[in-house]
Amino acid sequence: MKIKAIETVYKGYRFRSRMEARWAVFFDEIGVVWEYEKEGYDFDGIHYLPDFWIHDWDCFVEVKGDPSGLEDGLEKCRLLCKMTGKTSFLLYGTPDHKLYQMIFPPVEHDGDMYCGVENPNKILQCRRCDGHWHAHIEGWSYGQLGNCSPECNSDRFPILSDKLLNAHNTAKSYRF
Repeated sequence: MKIKAIETVYKGYRFRSRMEARWAVFFDEIGVVWEYEKEGYDFDGIHYLPDFWIHDWDCFVEVKGDPSGLEDGLEKCRLLCKMTGKTSFLLYGTPDHKLYQMIFPPVEHDGDMYCGVENPNKILQCRRCDGHWHAHIEGWSYGQLGNCSPECNSDRFPILSDKLLNAHNTAKSYRF
Protein backbone atom coordinates (compact mmCIF):
# COMPACT_ATOMS: atom_id res chain seq x y z
CA MET A 1 0.00 0.00 0.00
CA LYS A 2 1.40 3.37 -1.01
CA ILE A 3 1.06 6.17 1.53
CA LYS A 4 -0.17 9.45 0.08
CA ALA A 5 1.87 12.55 0.95
CA ILE A 6 0.11 15.33 2.85
CA GLU A 7 0.20 18.70 1.10
CA THR A 8 1.50 21.28 3.55
CA VAL A 9 1.52 25.09 3.51
CA TYR A 10 4.55 26.88 4.97
CA LYS A 11 5.57 30.51 4.38
CA GLY A 12 3.00 30.86 1.61
CA TYR A 13 4.29 27.84 -0.35
CA ARG A 14 2.13 24.78 -0.93
CA PHE A 15 4.54 21.88 -0.55
CA ARG A 16 3.66 18.55 -2.11
CA SER A 17 4.59 16.77 1.13
CA ARG A 18 5.09 17.50 4.79
CA MET A 19 8.65 16.16 4.38
CA GLU A 20 9.53 18.92 1.90
CA ALA A 21 8.03 21.53 4.25
CA ARG A 22 10.17 20.18 7.10
CA TRP A 23 13.29 20.66 4.97
CA ALA A 24 12.19 24.26 4.28
CA VAL A 25 11.97 24.80 8.05
CA PHE A 26 15.47 23.31 8.43
CA PHE A 27 16.89 25.60 5.74
CA ASP A 28 15.26 28.62 7.42
CA GLU A 29 16.64 27.61 10.80
CA ILE A 30 20.22 27.40 9.50
CA GLY A 31 19.79 30.67 7.63
CA VAL A 32 20.09 29.69 3.97
CA VAL A 33 18.02 31.26 1.19
CA TRP A 34 15.92 28.78 -0.79
CA GLU A 35 13.28 28.68 -3.50
CA TYR A 36 10.74 25.89 -3.80
CA GLU A 37 10.22 24.31 -7.23
CA LYS A 38 11.93 27.25 -8.92
CA GLU A 39 12.14 25.86 -12.46
CA GLY A 40 11.24 22.67 -14.29
CA TYR A 41 13.41 20.79 -16.79
CA ASP A 42 12.74 18.47 -19.72
CA PHE A 43 15.31 15.74 -20.33
CA ASP A 44 14.15 14.42 -23.70
CA GLY A 45 10.63 13.71 -22.49
CA ILE A 46 11.48 13.14 -18.81
CA HIS A 47 9.99 16.09 -16.94
CA TYR A 48 11.62 17.06 -13.68
CA LEU A 49 10.91 19.79 -11.15
CA PRO A 50 13.65 19.91 -8.46
CA ASP A 51 12.30 20.50 -4.97
CA PHE A 52 14.64 23.32 -3.93
CA TRP A 53 17.20 25.74 -5.28
CA ILE A 54 19.53 26.79 -2.44
CA HIS A 55 20.98 30.20 -3.33
CA ASP A 56 23.65 30.17 -0.64
CA TRP A 57 24.99 26.79 -1.75
CA ASP A 58 24.47 27.30 -5.50
CA CYS A 59 22.90 23.85 -5.74
CA PHE A 60 19.65 21.96 -6.20
CA VAL A 61 18.09 19.81 -3.50
CA GLU A 62 15.80 16.85 -4.10
CA VAL A 63 13.88 15.42 -1.13
CA LYS A 64 12.59 11.87 -0.96
CA GLY A 65 10.36 10.52 1.80
CA ASP A 66 12.31 7.31 2.22
CA PRO A 67 15.33 5.54 0.73
CA SER A 68 13.17 3.53 -1.71
CA GLY A 69 12.84 6.63 -3.92
CA LEU A 70 16.56 7.34 -4.03
CA GLU A 71 17.39 5.56 -7.29
CA ASP A 72 14.86 7.57 -9.31
CA GLY A 73 15.96 10.76 -7.55
CA LEU A 74 19.61 9.96 -8.21
CA GLU A 75 19.03 9.53 -11.94
CA LYS A 76 17.12 12.81 -12.20
CA CYS A 77 19.82 14.61 -10.20
CA ARG A 78 22.47 13.23 -12.59
CA LEU A 79 20.51 14.53 -15.59
CA LEU A 80 20.04 17.88 -13.86
CA CYS A 81 23.78 18.19 -13.16
CA LYS A 82 24.61 17.40 -16.79
CA MET A 83 22.12 19.98 -18.08
CA THR A 84 22.87 22.83 -15.65
CA GLY A 85 26.44 22.25 -14.50
CA LYS A 86 25.25 22.63 -10.89
CA THR A 87 25.60 20.30 -7.92
CA SER A 88 22.57 18.46 -6.50
CA PHE A 89 22.01 17.21 -2.99
CA LEU A 90 19.72 14.16 -2.63
CA LEU A 91 18.11 14.14 0.82
CA TYR A 92 15.63 11.69 2.33
CA GLY A 93 13.45 11.51 5.38
CA THR A 94 13.19 14.27 7.96
CA PRO A 95 16.17 16.56 8.51
CA ASP A 96 18.62 14.78 10.78
CA HIS A 97 22.30 14.10 11.27
CA LYS A 98 22.44 11.28 8.75
CA LEU A 99 24.15 10.50 5.47
CA TYR A 100 23.04 11.95 2.13
CA GLN A 101 24.21 11.84 -1.49
CA MET A 102 25.76 14.67 -3.47
CA ILE A 103 25.85 14.62 -7.26
CA PHE A 104 28.46 16.81 -8.90
CA PRO A 105 28.46 18.31 -12.41
CA PRO A 106 29.99 16.13 -15.13
CA VAL A 107 33.69 15.96 -15.81
CA GLU A 108 35.30 14.61 -18.94
CA HIS A 109 37.39 11.45 -18.75
CA ASP A 110 38.73 9.71 -21.87
CA GLY A 111 36.19 11.51 -24.06
CA ASP A 112 33.18 10.56 -21.91
CA MET A 113 31.30 12.76 -19.45
CA TYR A 114 30.72 11.44 -15.93
CA CYS A 115 28.71 12.89 -13.05
CA GLY A 116 30.38 12.37 -9.72
CA VAL A 117 28.26 10.84 -6.99
CA GLU A 118 29.71 11.18 -3.55
CA ASN A 119 28.18 9.11 -0.84
CA PRO A 120 27.90 9.38 2.11
CA ASN A 121 27.82 13.08 3.02
CA LYS A 122 26.61 15.05 6.01
CA ILE A 123 25.68 18.71 6.32
CA LEU A 124 28.05 20.30 8.84
CA GLN A 125 29.02 23.79 9.93
CA CYS A 126 32.27 25.77 9.71
CA ARG A 127 33.99 26.20 13.08
CA ARG A 128 34.96 29.79 12.29
CA CYS A 129 32.19 31.57 10.38
CA ASP A 130 29.02 29.43 10.61
CA GLY A 131 29.13 28.65 6.88
CA HIS A 132 27.85 25.25 5.77
CA TRP A 133 29.90 22.36 4.46
CA HIS A 134 29.31 18.96 3.03
CA ALA A 135 31.51 16.33 4.60
CA HIS A 136 32.32 13.12 2.76
CA ILE A 137 32.59 10.73 5.68
CA GLU A 138 34.52 7.89 4.02
CA GLY A 139 38.00 9.35 3.89
CA TRP A 140 36.99 12.44 5.90
CA SER A 141 37.17 14.91 3.06
CA TYR A 142 35.02 18.01 3.09
CA GLY A 143 34.14 21.03 0.99
CA GLN A 144 32.27 24.28 1.26
CA LEU A 145 28.64 24.37 0.29
CA GLY A 146 29.13 27.98 -0.65
CA ASN A 147 28.24 30.32 2.18
CA CYS A 148 31.43 30.62 4.23
CA SER A 149 32.59 34.20 4.30
CA PRO A 150 35.28 34.97 1.68
CA GLU A 151 37.87 35.73 4.35
CA CYS A 152 37.26 32.41 6.11
CA ASN A 153 40.06 29.98 5.39
CA SER A 154 39.20 27.36 7.95
CA ASP A 155 41.63 24.48 8.01
CA ARG A 156 39.69 22.56 10.66
CA PHE A 157 37.15 19.83 9.94
CA PRO A 158 33.56 21.23 10.14
CA ILE A 159 31.32 20.16 13.01
CA LEU A 160 27.79 19.18 13.86
CA SER A 161 26.98 22.39 15.72
CA ASP A 162 24.29 23.14 18.27
CA LYS A 163 22.70 25.36 15.59
CA LEU A 164 22.38 22.38 13.22
CA LEU A 165 21.07 20.09 15.98
CA ASN A 166 18.49 22.72 16.94
CA ALA A 167 17.50 23.12 13.27
CA HIS A 168 16.99 19.33 12.98
CA ASN A 169 14.82 19.31 16.09
CA THR A 170 12.80 22.38 15.09
CA ALA A 171 12.11 20.95 11.63
CA LYS A 172 11.03 17.58 13.05
CA SER A 173 8.72 19.08 15.66
CA TYR A 174 7.32 22.02 13.65
CA ARG A 175 3.51 22.25 13.72
CA PHE A 176 2.02 23.30 10.39
